[in-house]
Amino acid sequence: MPIRIERSGREMVIVRAMGILAKEDFASFTDEFERQVREHGRLRILFDATRFEGWSSTAIWQEFKFDIEHNRDISRLAVVGGKKWQEILVVSLKPFAFAATRYFEESEMTEAQNWLVSGE
Repeated sequence: MPIRIERSGREMVIVRAMGILAKEDFASFTDEFERQVREHGRLRILFDATRFEGWSSTAIWQEFKFDIEHNRDISRLAVVGGKKWQEILVVSLKPFAFAATRYFEESEMTEAQNWLVSGE
């Protein structure tokens, strides 16, 4: 599956995206995300984008809808990537996010996890 959720203790959820996401990838992901929110409340998310290449043209709208519907369900978001466009996207969307949001390079995975848990 190109996008999946993994529970990492009580503090954090890891979302891993790989390749190019298609519209169909969002249905099962959204169901699992909503289940996590029902069970645990607002989530701290580590978004592992190290193998993420982007969205298909039909998936962009699904991503936009997901972001609008679930913006308040995320308390902290750490995006770990390795491509300049990922960093630019995170920085440019920061003013619109309710969650504390930060970008980390792939080599900073542990730092990203510590930032999520620490709440600083």
